[in-house]
Amino acid sequence: MKAVQKSIAIHEDFLPIDFKTLDSKFRIMLGDKIAKLISGKMKVDTFQVMVGRDGDVLLRPTTHVPSREAWLYKNPSALAAVKRGLAAAKDKKSEKVSNLEEFFNSL
Repeated sequence: MKAVQKSIAIHEDFLPIDFKTLDSKFRIMLGDKIAKLISGKMKVDTFQVMVGRDGDVLLRPTTHVPSREAWLYKNPSALAAVKRGLAAAKDKKSEKVSNLEEFFNSL
């Protein structure tokens, strides 16, 4: 029994960057130019491969989240709180706590 695959509608502009050929094992090496374009935006450890109805191939760079951190991305309010905290730290709007135990008891 063949699994039913869900179609993903992608509405995005693409820039032609380079031409690559398949090697004897049908692999494509992305090369430095493409790797630099991708790695400048995010830490990439895998690619989601999608094939269009006309045969176009889209490689979407992704990164895995460790399972112990996945809960954060499933909890929008917790994720928003972490992002606010990181922004405050970046803007140096944080306070140094002299007594950590007292601070936690006050929460």
